[in-house]
Amino acid sequence: MKEPGHTKQDPIVQQLQSLRYPGTIDVTDAVMAKVRTMPLLTPYQLRRQRFQRVVTAVAACAVFAVALNVTILFTRSYNEAQISDVIASVYNYNADYESTSPMHEMAAIEYLYD
Repeated sequence: MKEPGHTKQDPIVQQLQSLRYPGTIDVTDAVMAKVRTMPLLTPYQLRRQRFQRVVTAVAACAVFAVALNVTILFTRSYNEAQISDVIASVYNYNADYESTSPMHEMAAIEYLYD
């Protein structure tokens, strides 16, 4: 049974503890040398990037609007014959209405202003 204050270490563990890595472990110098070679962003470049983002967003919205209009144009079904029949019947109704009783129009106008 081992006593709490006394620990006997294995000789292999002692050898491993005494080993030291011969190279440099600190990578700060290498990272800083790499950072020094990289170009820094200037405010002009930042403004240009922001402008490019805005232009890209506006272009995307324009493409979406055009695509939506084209989709609506080609998917909407018109019945041109029925539309022309309705217009003709409304025209004929108004033409018949005006020719038979011109006083009805005056009565309608008087009713609106009362």
